Formats: sequence, structure tokens, C-alpha cells
Amino acid sequence: MEFALELVIKAAKLGVKVTEIPVTLWPDKRGRQPHLRTFHDGWRSLRFMLLYAPNWLFLLPGVSLLGVGLGLVFWLFPGPGVVRQIAPYLAVR
Repeated sequence: MEFALELVIKAAKLGVKVTEIPVTLWPDKRGRQPHLRTFHDGWRSLRFMLLYAPNWLFLLPGVSLLGVGLGLVFWLFPGPGVVRQIAPYLAVR
């Protein structure tokens, strides 16, 4: 299954023209159950497609999370940071 996905993905990345050719499928006359497992094969195909995903799919979220993390590190570097003082609200009246 991954071989067919690899051909389609690489052809799309290279801009190759893809043409569909109709074929006739005949039922399997051996009398056995289908060997495809829906969830397992779908998950394997999704992982394979993400392997060939464009860089922005992983690079953009990764760089933005790195920026947020570094911002928090440098904000907390001098000592504890105060986001909002809640002590006046906790006073019992």
C-alpha cells in the first residue's frame, strides 16, 4: 500500500502528469476474508503521508512553540513572574 502512496506523493511533488486508467476488478474466487484492516492500514497510510508532508506543517508550529518557550524562559529568568495579583481577592471580609 505504501508503494502506491509513495508514487502518487512523489509525482505530485515533482509536478508529473497523472492519468487514471479504468480497470475491471473481478471478485476473489478463493473464498477467503479480505486481508485489509481498516484502522491499521489507514493509520499506516496517514503516517506515511505525514512523512512526506511539507516543511510548514511541522516547521511553523515548532518555531512558534520554540518562541513561546524561550519567551517564558527569559521572562522567568530573573525570578518568579507575577501574572496577576490575587491576594486582595482572597482576603476574608
